[in-house]
Amino acid sequence: MKRLFLLLILFILFVKIHSCDCEEWDDGGSCEQCEKGFYCNGTNKIICSLGNYCDQNDICTPIPCSLGSYCPIGTDNEDPDCEHTFYCPTPSFQILCPGGSYCLGMPTATAISGSCQQGYYCPAGSDSPTHNLCSLGYYCPIGSASQIECGLGYYCPNPETQIACSSGSYCPPRTVSENPDCGLGYYCPNPETQIACSSGSYCPPRTVPENPDCGLGYYCPNSTIQIKCKEYMICLGTRLIAPGKYDMIIAYGCGAIIIIACVVMCLICTFLGYIMYIIYEKRKNSKISPFEKGIR
Repeated sequence: MKRLFLLLILFILFVKIHSCDCEEWDDGGSCEQCEKGFYCNGTNKIICSLGNYCDQNDICTPIPCSLGSYCPIGTDNEDPDCEHTFYCPTPSFQILCPGGSYCLGMPTATAISGSCQQGYYCPAGSDSPTHNLCSLGYYCPIGSASQIECGLGYYCPNPETQIACSSGSYCPPRTVSENPDCGLGYYCPNPETQIACSSGSYCPPRTVPENPDCGLGYYCPNSTIQIKCKEYMICLGTRLIAPGKYDMIIAYGCGAIIIIACVVMCLICTFLGYIMYIIYEKRKNSKISPFEKGIR
């Protein structure tokens, strides 16, 4: 019994003699000093936990990082800054700056630094409110993560402004100039739509109503040309592509008939005049007496 008690005392003394200090760890019977990025408990060497730092080789407890810093697992320096283009709501999390905003990354970067400026766009990870200039034909309001194509029915004179087009204009996507005309030969019921005019209509620039008539007294070979009918043409419709097929023949034929009729009437009148003259002379001679004839 005494022997067993003696062995127990010897074992306790052995353990006490060979136990490591708090800032050390037991490396199979030998006490080793803790390293930076780790903390020790006299037995084990433990990697510094997330949100803490271990900047010395003689610590028993990890040190909490300050707000605005980012301390991943194994951090061995005091309060490292939140990285550029990131923000850190807590020392345990580092988040890439979202699109439409910018992040400078600093010791107090617990949130995004601000929104992207109007006329510019900021993809994820931007570090400036003017990270990328918006291109011509695109629109970038405040907080844009990417360029927005200038919309159908709108024009964008600059990347900061998008304006609705007026009636009679046609504005396809990416329009820059102010209220461009609806094209010749087209009609635009609204600034978003441009439709080719049909045959027999005339559509000058900025036409709004659907397929307006060529017009009485005119003919339109196509929807871009309106020609006034001349005096010898016959244009009786409002949607004529050309004067009637026989209009010229009829016009010239009528003229020829009138001329011929006039000539015939003149010949008839001349002939009748001559007949009347002969009749008159005969009647005149029949009234002369034999005595007058003898004298003659």
